[in-house]
Amino acid sequence: MSRRNDKVSEINKNIGAKIFNLRISRGLSRARMAPYIHVTMQQLQKYEIGANVISAARLLLLSLELNVPITYFYDNFDDINIIKDKQTLSLWVSRNFSKITNDKTKEAINKLIVSLADDENNKEGSND
Repeated sequence: MSRRNDKVSEINKNIGAKIFNLRISRGLSRARMAPYIHVTMQQLQKYEIGANVISAARLLLLSLELNVPITYFYDNFDDINIIKDKQTLSLWVSRNFSKITNDKTKEAINKLIVSLADDENNKEGSND
């Protein structure tokens, strides 16, 4: 019986999170995305949560179908949990923003975000 390697498990979870984030950002359901890699939506869910290991061949199929480089799934493993949380939040904000149909509302939200980001950058700069 082999022991589960924590580092390998963490990598699988992060690749799964990237699959999930990519699916959400493209507005795809599991039922719609699973055929891209020739699996059931239940199997895709297992890949997304890191319960099962996805093969390199299936990752390649996914990258080709969704037009992302294969390296997308392996990039940014420096601080995995922080990256995953930021990516997920950014994707949800982006997805929800795209649902807003009123251009003036979108413009106002964008100005608010720019203003908040400028405030944050000014706070960081004043601590030097």
